[in-house]
Amino acid sequence: MHLSDEQVRSSTAELNKRLSESTAKITEGRIRADQRELQRRNGEMQDNAKNDPTKDEAVESGWKECLSAKNAQDLCVLLEKQKSRCDEAVAKLEEIGTQLCSQLREQDHEYVTALRRNRKEIE
Repeated sequence: MHLSDEQVRSSTAELNKRLSESTAKITEGRIRADQRELQRRNGEMQDNAKNDPTKDEAVESGWKECLSAKNAQDLCVLLEKQKSRCDEAVAKLEEIGTQLCSQLREQDHEYVTALRRNRKEIE
């Protein structure tokens, strides 16, 4: 075995080690950033729930009204109102879900870009 073959193997091993270490550092950084973002979002959601409990209360009280209906016509009217309240709540949740998916795609893209940039720097 020649000295140059040994140096090539040693250099390749060192580059692979550095690639692995830097990839791990990028991943750890993204995980920490994602955890901070999750905490921020949870705080926002809790704040929103505290600031706007009326919608939840409206849905909750709507069910109580439905249970207290005396005849079929009243029940039908109350159920239509309740359906409208529930549709609004579901639409709001779907909007939040869409926003979260969009943010997740953006973060995934940033992560992949960072990994590619890291790989190019090492090469």
